[in-house]
Amino acid sequence: MKIYHAILSGNWGGSERYMSNLANLQVSKGHDVTLIVKSSKRKAHLEFFKNNHGAKIIVVPAEIRKNFSYLRRLYISLFIKPSKDIVFHCHDHQTILLLRPLAQKYKAPLICNLHTHYDPKSNGLCDAVIYGNQSRANEIIDIEHKSFFIPNFIMPTSDKEHYQIERDAILKAHSISLDAFNICTLSRLSSVKDIDVIIEAFKLFKKSRPFLNTCLIIAGAGEDFDRLSNAAKQNSDIHFTGQVTHPESIFSLSNCYAMASPRETGIPLSTLEAAAFGLPLALSACETHRYFFDLQGNKNDIHLFPAKDVKKLSEIFEVIYTRSKTPAAPQFHLGAFDPHSAFDKIHALYEDCRNSHRG
Repeated sequence: MKIYHAILSGNWGGSERYMSNLANLQVSKGHDVTLIVKSSKRKAHLEFFKNNHGAKIIVVPAEIRKNFSYLRRLYISLFIKPSKDIVFHCHDHQTILLLRPLAQKYKAPLICNLHTHYDPKSNGLCDAVIYGNQSRANEIIDIEHKSFFIPNFIMPTSDKEHYQIERDAILKAHSISLDAFNICTLSRLSSVKDIDVIIEAFKLFKKSRPFLNTCLIIAGAGEDFDRLSNAAKQNSDIHFTGQVTHPESIFSLSNCYAMASPRETGIPLSTLEAAAFGLPLALSACETHRYFFDLQGNKNDIHLFPAKDVKKLSEIFEVIYTRSKTPAAPQFHLGAFDPHSAFDKIHALYEDCRNSHRG
């Protein structure tokens, strides 16, 4: 099967990592996979996609603005060979509008992943919608195409050697102590992620324990990087690492993971990855995180706080710090986020949509 994944947001976050992970998984199963992305000034952004394991890549020049969709479409079509086995898989609204004419031209199904909100302008333009959070069902109940709940999935943890180099580079660039109580977050640095809440909660926690050796590690890139990092310059205990390729490079330095985003999207990949690594979790009490919370048998290592509640999050840091003195590692139930189960469901959907087109 020839699969074309597309995202032209130019951002770096969970949607892009999900697409990359799915492409890697599909390549490992023998499929011909191509990523369609927009060129970026951030070198690490494109390098991540270019380092995909076997996936091809089409880089759409940023100079071709989105209001010149026909030029973008023409550019992309230069790299597509006609085939009966083509599937287009979009990961943002922009690419649905862009690729719909190509899908019609090649009589290929057009699938959309609902990573954020559903845009009514997409109604009737794609064959099926995949959403990773049960709470989004009401948002798309009236759409004119099929919708499927397939939870976000996590890939197996990288071998230590794969993230050790990146981890060592972070240690060299930042004064992070392995003997300290370290809190981390991994996210696209955007206002909707409420990184400010984590920073203020950490400051409050630090103020309550002025002699504690502790730091906050913030990994990720995005439009708020400069604002957040400049605001935190006066605090030597807050470290901005920028974009990382291997989340384990951050998790292996940390005693706790925090996510403050109040958005009702699929469960953040970094949340699942931190759970798989065995870190205690401090999560905003949005419905997405409540769904994950409800799946867990032992709820002692997952702590929910009201969105934007700095004081409550600070208190959770205190609880996790107190419990960190015991050797027991957190255990989470992650069976619902198995990558092979997700692969089977997604490819069954591909086949169903392809058969509809053939019919």
